[in-house]
Amino acid sequence: MKIIRNTPEQLILSYVPWLTGLFLIGILIVFLAAGLSELSKADKKIAEIAYALLVPVVVFGILFWGLVQRIQIIMDRPNDKLTIRRRTLMGHQVNSFKLSDFRCSEMQPSRSGGHNKNYRPVLYFVHVDGTSIVPLFTGYSNWSGRMHRAVDAMNEWHQAHPVDSAADTT
Repeated sequence: MKIIRNTPEQLILSYVPWLTGLFLIGILIVFLAAGLSELSKADKKIAEIAYALLVPVVVFGILFWGLVQRIQIIMDRPNDKLTIRRRTLMGHQVNSFKLSDFRCSEMQPSRSGGHNKNYRPVLYFVHVDGTSIVPLFTGYSNWSGRMHRAVDAMNEWHQAHPVDSAADTT
């Protein structure tokens, strides 16, 4: 995640998975090139060639659709609003929360056993009816230090000038 804006009034973080997208497109091109090279062989049936071309397109298309997701987090102090925007190939989604309900963010470890620890960034909110956890990503991974720094930046920004949830904004 990259810090786009960091002012006392607003913090904007953005995650654009360029490397993941380029890697998947590169692998898809390799598989398509291999499938197209089979077209030059006269002894192959059309069904076999179509299968060799269709399977990589479908598999990597599903991976691209599921893994390549742009996320933007906007913490807006004057409007008491925390917005999470997600954009994929199929559309976009916007979730808004009260910034005064936000408590902290952290890297949540996965519950699966094993030697390697996998994490995902989550946001904690406290409401009248209890605490809710909002994951920024559905899956867990070995995140780079950049994701940890983004979580730290959210916590530091929020603690520097906390929003008073009891204050009357009328």
